[in-house]
Amino acid sequence: MELRGDGMHRGVGQAIGSVTLAGVCLTLGCERRSHETYGELMDPDPQVRADTAVRLGQARAKDALDSLVGLLSDPEDRVRIAAIRALGEIGDPRAVPALIENAVDPDARIQVALCRTLGQLGDPRAIALLERLLEDGGTDERVRLAAARALAGIPGPESTEALVRIMVRDESDSIRTEVRTLLEGMDVPRATRIVEESLRSGPDEVRANAARMVGEMGERRLLPALTVALDDPFYRVRCRAALALVELAPDDQEVKAALTRRLSAETVELAQVDLAWSLARMGDPSHVARIRSLLWAGTEEVRAEAAMALGDVGDESDVPRLEQAFRAEGTGVLRREAYVAIQKLKRG
Repeated sequence: MELRGDGMHRGVGQAIGSVTLAGVCLTLGCERRSHETYGELMDPDPQVRADTAVRLGQARAKDALDSLVGLLSDPEDRVRIAAIRALGEIGDPRAVPALIENAVDPDARIQVALCRTLGQLGDPRAIALLERLLEDGGTDERVRLAAARALAGIPGPESTEALVRIMVRDESDSIRTEVRTLLEGMDVPRATRIVEESLRSGPDEVRANAARMVGEMGERRLLPALTVALDDPFYRVRCRAALALVELAPDDQEVKAALTRRLSAETVELAQVDLAWSLARMGDPSHVARIRSLLWAGTEEVRAEAAMALGDVGDESDVPRLEQAFRAEGTGVLRREAYVAIQKLKRG
């Protein structure tokens, strides 16, 4: 086809002048259209401001970076969220300092959006903030989960280390489960080393969580460290080390001997439950009688742990005693564990 003359130029000019992406002009007429678009970021209608931020994000409009950063202090939460998401879509790391600065926003939805965007940007400068959000037990759990996922999106050993530190410190099952999933396929040797260090020399609760994590990770290489932990001065470490050992080595006779030795010397009832439970899981039913006796001993925590253990290694003859425990007064922990154990035993 032959194109010539002014008609051709007019047609091409009109076509080029109409090319836009999400409202941002790419070629002819760019200045006028850009002014119109950026002007909408200051529109009195918050929905217009939010929609404009979305369009700029979809357009990957890096020249809108400053304008979108300015919206991080917008009085309307929907506008702030739209600006945060747009900055993630644009993917320019220059936005990271401003995003970190705005993490003080008390709105959980804003913090979730910030975490997600920081994860998208994958900038290591965000690691300290994300770890701080995870460590703050008062933070909304949605924010903590978003912070964990964001850390996993940041490449490099520092983010792996931060996740492992959270894993061995955190008491929230949902956070630990999420972090454990996120750690799969990451730098496993580094993670294992941090867990081992935590098991050997961390504070009491950190050592206890590290012992549990070894079992969850399936790290047989740490069997010797777990065996040593059976004699830890903090009883919860001994409890979790016992349960982790049977997870890792259910048929190991040396492990069985170590558990038997520890049980014979153990004076703390909660640890007695977990040691007897571990030995019963290794095929020695004689220890179930010890668990049954501890269902009526000591604190409600001990009794609840015994109920949980009976649900795992007991039999139908334990149902009446568990029903009696269920009727016992308490804070509800014993009742809950007794009820779960009863249902497990009735199902067979």
